[in-house]
Amino acid sequence: MKPVSALFMAALLAATITHGEGLDTMQNGENVTVKPRDTGAALINPGMGWTMHFYSNVPRNYGSKLAPFDTLKDFPGLSTVYLRLPWAYLEPEEG
Repeated sequence: MKPVSALFMAALLAATITHGEGLDTMQNGENVTVKPRDTGAALINPGMGWTMHFYSNVPRNYGSKLAPFDTLKDFPGLSTVYLRLPWAYLEPEEG
């Protein structure tokens, strides 16, 4: 089990044991409205990360049509880049 997953499970177990202490307003039948503000920051996806899937199968196109904000440096939390290449580009000749 990944450390982040173990931490999540421990937090879930702790929340279950406390039986929802601190949620008195919801138990009294009152509605609670939460309106989070958009900070413009990327949300970190614990235990999963983010993946950028490039939109072309042609190696010479990689990077040629990217806007400045499409790069790995400019996307916080991006942990994986998936490049879909045809095998013929990786091994042009048999063997």
